Amino acid sequence: FLDNQLTDDYIKQQFMQLIHYAQRKQTAIAIAHPHPETIKILSQLIPTLKQHNIELVPLSNLYVEQIATKSLSSTIAATTITAKISPINSTHK
Repeated sequence: FLDNQLTDDYIKQQFMQLIHYAQRKQTAIAIAHPHPETIKILSQLIPTLKQHNIELVPLSNLYVEQIATKSLSSTIAATTITAKISPINSTHK
């Protein structure tokens, strides 16, 4: 979760860890709650993803992509997750 603690510093730290993970693994899934603190910080941080060559897309894109390649992963079972982060212009396996 990006927001287990509702402080700006904690959410920013989690977001940066998510960015680093996405850069290493080419795909990352983030979970957050609709708390006012989370929405405020993510509204500031999400636009910075392009600076890291990362695109925010719906989780359904990951599902469709994996169906196409017939290599479903365990992350698909978490259907309540609403987004994934993956590097722009990258090839997913």
